[in-house]
Amino acid sequence: MTTTLYDQLAALYNSRNYNNVVSKALELDINPSNDPQCSNIVAASLFQLSKFDDCLTWCDGLAPSFERDSGFASMHGATLRRLNRLTEALSVFEKALEENPEDPPLLNNYANLLIDLKNYEKAKSILDSLITTFPDYEDAKVNLERVAFFLDNYNENESSQTSSAPTNKLTVLDDPLAFAFSDDEVAKAGGLPTSATKKTVKSNSKFIDSLSLDNLAQRDSNKELQEFVDLIRATASHNVSQAVTDLRSMHKLHGTSPFMHELAVEIYLKAQKFDLAERYALIALQLGSKSPSLFLNLANLSYIRGDELLAIYWLEYVSTNYPDCDQLDAVKKRLVNNGIPKKSSNPFPAL
Repeated sequence: MTTTLYDQLAALYNSRNYNNVVSKALELDINPSNDPQCSNIVAASLFQLSKFDDCLTWCDGLAPSFERDSGFASMHGATLRRLNRLTEALSVFEKALEENPEDPPLLNNYANLLIDLKNYEKAKSILDSLITTFPDYEDAKVNLERVAFFLDNYNENESSQTSSAPTNKLTVLDDPLAFAFSDDEVAKAGGLPTSATKKTVKSNSKFIDSLSLDNLAQRDSNKELQEFVDLIRATASHNVSQAVTDLRSMHKLHGTSPFMHELAVEIYLKAQKFDLAERYALIALQLGSKSPSLFLNLANLSYIRGDELLAIYWLEYVSTNYPDCDQLDAVKKRLVNNGIPKKSSNPFPAL
């Protein structure tokens, strides 16, 4: 049985080899005009790589071929939303809903956009209807909690404006799930299967309660802040770009801290942005962090960069100061399984 080019690209996409999809498409001069089906996979790959400007170029070229396809409309609208072109995204969704008025993923993502546009009541109505029809639709439940988050803050702000008593309570926080489209936004575009197993993230409709910078030192005892941190970590497991957006919201509210930079290290490691991960690890260290996991991350990052002696230095530091660290032996085995190197292989690459 002959394997078609579409099958080859779909297989690469489903195995998350998104860069290979794009490279092969460029090599074979695939474009929306000569092969819209394969180009649809390329656009989805660019989306997964967070190359939203490039993705939009392909989506614009594909729009005439897929104007009736709800999966493509979700991807097109999601891309515009990521680029903060909300009015254009709204137009894409509304046009697609004319053809597919009962499509659940399309309605869910449309409601998500309406939240961004502060049309909370309409979004709530759509999501309530979706959940009534599909009670196990977890993405719709998460988005409904987004609506609750905003409506709660709106009502609190209205109350504070009519009250004469002064207050220093913080009632507004950047939406912790902003840009959090579900996997449905790119799933099955043009028949393309979902790229990853759906992971449900349960949000909390009340993250804020008089949090201050000083609270960061006792973060483990602060339930509200810890819930936000847990949400960011859960989001990073399947959407690192969203996790960075959430981290920015957290930084905007609480300012700089060692812990926040440790969290940045985790996120950028997941994104395989090793230079940024190492930079924020060193900042966390300078700010006073003494977490053994931070030193192990520095060992891994030094090794990746080619500075094996520095990796050994970090490992020895953990061995001396945190001998009971659970992950120490595993990292040692992975990095120095062939013995301690005498010199670094490439600590300072040429310019």
